[in-house]
Amino acid sequence: MRLKAKLPLLLLLLLFLVGVVQAGTTGKFSGTVTDKENGDPLPGVAVSVIGTNWGAQTDVEGKFIILNLPVGDYTLRAELIGFAPVEVQNLKISADLTTYVDIELSSKVLDIGQVQIVVAERPLIIMDQTQSLKVISSEEIQQMPTRGYLDVVSLSAGVVAFSENTGIRARGGREQTNTPTLQIRGGRQGEVAYFVDGFSQQDTLTNLSTTAINNNAIKEIEIT
Repeated sequence: MRLKAKLPLLLLLLLFLVGVVQAGTTGKFSGTVTDKENGDPLPGVAVSVIGTNWGAQTDVEGKFIILNLPVGDYTLRAELIGFAPVEVQNLKISADLTTYVDIELSSKVLDIGQVQIVVAERPLIIMDQTQSLKVISSEEIQQMPTRGYLDVVSLSAGVVAFSENTGIRARGGREQTNTPTLQIRGGRQGEVAYFVDGFSQQDTLTNLSTTAINNNAIKEIEIT
């Protein structure tokens, strides 16, 4: 089983800490910019991620791709001479997934400095999902009556959390007891892989994880 920065058993738990970026923990934007009046694709549109250095230009078919974005919430801005700029807010990036966003630009005159604002909604279906996957956002975590990511994950279907004496020695030679572990879809606790920001948290002797992370530090949890 396998857990990745916010969880995997041939199941993945992935924990993404705020502001930390490592290989395998990023996503991307993909979309098309069109003319709102006639639906034609618009080449040469500057699409930027506000507050960052990421951006791209649309090709001859009006398509753009922005790669290697850390997990988080973003606002996209699309600009082209002769068209009113548009900002799309509340866009979410998840690890190893693509966020699709199509933008329409209008050639109708707006007041100087005025920008059209669009608030995106989270899609019900993840288009590039190729496996069983549950994504838990930081907003959802904050609303749960839980402490620690193990409690959050244990609320998912097919997951059981329990405590057991692992025999792991802590500082001072004292033995750690009641270390929380997970079982997913009937697999044993040693079959779950835990990754935080792309780095394995497995103990080489027990194949378990004793990592403790504050809920406020978690940007996203993925259970695969």
